[in-house]
Amino acid sequence: MHSAVAIANYYIGAAIQQGLATRDFPPSKVHGLVYLAHGWLLGSAGAGVVRGNVMADKDGVFFAELKDAGCWGTRNVTQLVSVIQMDDKRGLMIEQTPQLTPQNPTVAALAWIWRTYGPLSSLKIGEHIRETGGPWEKTWHSPERKGDEARPIAPATMKGWFRNLSSRREDQSHNSKLTRTQQREMKPKVEKTLMLPKKPLK
Repeated sequence: MHSAVAIANYYIGAAIQQGLATRDFPPSKVHGLVYLAHGWLLGSAGAGVVRGNVMADKDGVFFAELKDAGCWGTRNVTQLVSVIQMDDKRGLMIEQTPQLTPQNPTVAALAWIWRTYGPLSSLKIGEHIRETGGPWEKTWHSPERKGDEARPIAPATMKGWFRNLSSRREDQSHNSKLTRTQQREMKPKVEKTLMLPKKPLK
């Protein structure tokens, strides 16, 4: 699996390249995109792409690692996220910017996520993540939750939701008009994620 920062930097780089980072690209949208990538890969390939828990709070979802790295608040994210890590060989703390290589098999799926959800506003992505019956709602509105402390979303909850999302959209299409995003969810282009090994990536 990868760090949430590396996955986030893929989307931040795409937003910068397409001139979207200065328009409507707050941290909440970055966390949301990473969540969607993790969820779709968990549902389609059986293995998530991000280390650590996905957290649910009153506003939506977030990754503690990404938040701790400074991706938080309301200002647009206009540059890649860096972290301070120990360089064991040099024995020094150094600044690093985690990124995936273009050859990484995960990139194909991340690109589909970007094409599907990247054009959405941060508000729409938030609404999408908080959809009725979804992992966020089941976690945040669980009878077991007390107070306003963030809670981890169970991987099994995410896996079940995203694995069945395409058929759920198919059923919805018979009774109502789907949005463009929902139409794309009926036929997710994540087949290349089958290249992922069964064991977690290192």
